[in-house]
Amino acid sequence: MAKVGILTFHWANHIGAVLQAYALYRELESLGHESYIINYRPGLELVVSPVIEPNKLVKKYGLLRLSLRKTIKSMLGEIIYYLPDIPSETKKTLAFGSFREKHLKIKPRKGVVNTEELQRECSNYWVVLVGSDQVWNPEFLKYSDYCYLLPFKLKNAVKIGFSASIGVEFSTRKELLTLYRYFLRDFKFISIREHRHAEELSKILNRAVYHTLDPTLLVPREVFEEISSNHFKSVREKYILFYNLDPGLLPFTEVLEKLLNLPVVIYKAPTTIHERLLYSKWLENKVSFYHVGPQDFISLLKHADLVFTDSYHGLALSVLFEKPVLVTTLGLPHRAGVKSRIEDLVELLGLQDRVVREKEDIVKALRKDLEDYSAVRSKLRELRRTSIELLKEALRS
Repeated sequence: MAKVGILTFHWANHIGAVLQAYALYRELESLGHESYIINYRPGLELVVSPVIEPNKLVKKYGLLRLSLRKTIKSMLGEIIYYLPDIPSETKKTLAFGSFREKHLKIKPRKGVVNTEELQRECSNYWVVLVGSDQVWNPEFLKYSDYCYLLPFKLKNAVKIGFSASIGVEFSTRKELLTLYRYFLRDFKFISIREHRHAEELSKILNRAVYHTLDPTLLVPREVFEEISSNHFKSVREKYILFYNLDPGLLPFTEVLEKLLNLPVVIYKAPTTIHERLLYSKWLENKVSFYHVGPQDFISLLKHADLVFTDSYHGLALSVLFEKPVLVTTLGLPHRAGVKSRIEDLVELLGLQDRVVREKEDIVKALRKDLEDYSAVRSKLRELRRTSIELLKEALRS
């Protein structure tokens, strides 16, 4: 069996990023492969996260390459916005760090930070597997020296892209054509998480590009139940889990509470001062657990009576646990990639009746049997089978 190095967004303190990395690692191990997460820590890690430490702020805004005036203004603004959130962000960082330490094999411990170091580390493996998550999103690639495209030669290692996500539409980014044609030419196997992007990339590269599931859907739910903390088994006797990436969706909590007569537990509260002032009235008498780690999130989801989410992985994990779920793409025009990913998964699994595009859709959806997963279960079983077979085939190449 192969010694596999996984290159992904394991460093991100986000539920989806960490749990997809964990699921892929577990699936590779179950197939008999010696697997490790390659500890690549790109500048992207700073760009996508709130930063308070002065030395990291300087590095972050150096990467963003703004004018001096805008840099100073942005740095001061970020400090003011996130200063009240330092204690809870610290707690969140510790929770995610503890999870990685306990459940993932990550090498090297110190981490690699540039192309040269990454090339040397990749040479220690027989297979370097890039994926899943938005590792090929061009907005993220430019802040990571395009390293997730492995822009260097590897003498003894095979390059594989598995369930990678591009995150943007090709029609809006013509420069992507040259980017992917050049960097992906020596990958032995490529699969994409979104069906429509797999087809488009296949045409661009003039080669087979497969569609495979996100790793969170590759594994049985028991893989996640093993890590569930069960801390929230009695957080409420019955509750709605509201997992929103966009705080602008918080007014929906009132609609759900009235319709179902159930309390709402929120996994995403406003973080900046502006957001807190804007949405404070929607948080009255509600419990928020935004800064807990992956184990506690699984517990929250597992014991929820309904999940309402605008998160791709919120939907995927709800499907895996066969929870009554409502998913929305409202409030996401500025994150079209999220909308595209959610719509792709909805179409793939036949979940159109769970989609909320306006408040009235909630009433319509709740009239249906949201606990009926018989058709979805059958589709997921077949998609999982083909995805795992493709993974096995890739690792034999």
